[in-house]
Amino acid sequence: MVANFISKIRKIPVLVLITIVLQCLFIIVSVFAPWIAPHDVTSQTSYDLSDANLPPLWLENSDSRFILGTDNLGRDILSMLIYGVQLSALVAFLSVSTALIAGCIIGFFAGYVGSILDTLLMRIVDIKLALPAILMALMADGIARALVPPERHENIAFPVLVFSIAFASWVLYARTVRVTTMIETQKEYVHAAKLLGLSHTRIVLRHILPNVINPIIVISTVESATAILLESTLSFLGVGLPPHVPSLGSMVREGVRFIYSGQWWLIVFPTLVLALFILSLNILADWLAHQLNTGDLLR
Repeated sequence: MVANFISKIRKIPVLVLITIVLQCLFIIVSVFAPWIAPHDVTSQTSYDLSDANLPPLWLENSDSRFILGTDNLGRDILSMLIYGVQLSALVAFLSVSTALIAGCIIGFFAGYVGSILDTLLMRIVDIKLALPAILMALMADGIARALVPPERHENIAFPVLVFSIAFASWVLYARTVRVTTMIETQKEYVHAAKLLGLSHTRIVLRHILPNVINPIIVISTVESATAILLESTLSFLGVGLPPHVPSLGSMVREGVRFIYSGQWWLIVFPTLVLALFILSLNILADWLAHQLNTGDLLR
């Protein structure tokens, strides 16, 4: 068994292995962020302005307490990156899960019931596809903030951000599940299941759902990268999470303000982490798509 596992590992391209290691590292950092981070940057009373704008450890005038330097408020850049990765991973997981559930339900209904319901749902999907994802996320965020008093905006920022990203990405799941469901419902085994008197729920869950899992896995991986990018974009635009919450997008936004003052570490490190996070997810999604299409992943 061990030899079989090692042989499978050897077949994986080096680039994919690197991305898998990176994703495992990001997951570990996300789960254990409070214990890994050298400093607590989640509280506004945990940092000192006298430590502001310190360079990374290998430059002059640095401080050994801050390996990657500090920002203009004295917050440790390394700790902020760790908490930023945790936040991005959590937002991606929750938003993708929400979009997956909503999109699959709509896709199953449209593909299985068909008729007028299918036409109505697909026209809604077409309208959604005509609008950019970032615009839909901004619209959802704006509507939510308009309905809630200003003093509560900070409290609802996280759930609104998750909902905005999910609202912008559910259509991919709906279209994929609809097409697969329509194909599977025309096959003989589904007609046989109906003749046997099986319930529609059982037919969908036991006979149609297994055929949808493979494309859903690939879409979810790609959409995780998209969700991270959307969260960073919204935070960069100032409509995501509050400024004091460690976020990769807000770190990039703050870094832009000091890009011409010589404090390059404020923008380089969060941009690099964000690029590695998104790039590794996209490479992993391409590899998963190939493996699932050829069936090699299950061998």
